[in-house]
Amino acid sequence: MPIQIEFDDIVFNTGTPDGTGTRWWITDYEGWESPELRQSILDLTGVDGVAIGESNFAGRPMTFQGAAMATSEANFWIAYNRLINTTAWLRPTGVLKFYEGSDVKRLYVARNARPQIKHVGSHMTFQVHMIAPDPIKLADTATTATYNGSITATNAGAFRTFPVVTMTSTGTPTFTNTDAGLSGLTLGFTGSLPSGTVIDFLDKTVRSPGDVNEESKLDVAADEWWYLNPGANDLTRGGSGNASISYRSAWV
Repeated sequence: MPIQIEFDDIVFNTGTPDGTGTRWWITDYEGWESPELRQSILDLTGVDGVAIGESNFAGRPMTFQGAAMATSEANFWIAYNRLINTTAWLRPTGVLKFYEGSDVKRLYVARNARPQIKHVGSHMTFQVHMIAPDPIKLADTATTATYNGSITATNAGAFRTFPVVTMTSTGTPTFTNTDAGLSGLTLGFTGSLPSGTVIDFLDKTVRSPGDVNEESKLDVAADEWWYLNPGANDLTRGGSGNASISYRSAWV
C-alpha cells in the first residue's frame, strides 16, 4: 500500500479527493531514506589510505514524482496552481510529512529547483524538488511535560534531539541532563528569568516575552547546551522558578 505523504495541506496516496475532487499521488521519491554526508577526507603523507576528518550530515535534497487526477480541466488548473504555490518555499517553512505506520515524521523544507509539470487533459504528472537544510526527521507531534524537580524525558527516535524549555514562573534555574552518555551536563543562569522565557537548546538562544535577549544571564561556569539521547533521559531542574519542556523524537 502506498505510504501517505503530505506537502503542507496537499495529501497524497490516500485516494481521497480534495475539495475540488482532485486525487493526488506520489509515484516515486528519492532522498527521504538518508541525508547527504559532509565529510573531510585528508591525504596522508608516506602511508597508504586517508584520514577522515570532521563528518556531519549535510542538507537533505529530495525529489518527488507524482500525478494528480482532476474531475475537469477547470479543476486541473486549480490543482496546478495549488501545487506550484504550495511548494514555493523560499525558506525552510514547508512541512513534509511521511506516515511510516504509527510513526508520523516531518521535515522542514524549501524549494530546491523549479517544479516540472506535464498537462494531459484534466490530469497532470509532476516532479518537485525540495531540500531540508536540517536533515533530521522529527516526530510530527511534540512531547510536552512539566519540568520541575526530576523527570524522565524519552526520545522515542534513534538520533539525538534538542528540547525547548519555557519558564512558567519567574526564577533563576539550572537544567541538568544526568543521562550516562552526557555525564550530567548543566545549563544554568545567574540572573532571574521572567515567566514566559523560551530557552532553545538547538539555536542556543534565551528570549523572554517581547523577544528580549536574556543570554547575558547564562552562567559561564554551567553553560552546557545538552540534548536528549535516544531512549530515557533523566533530567533535573534546580534553582528557582517553574518550567515546562517540549521536544520531538528524532531519526536520521
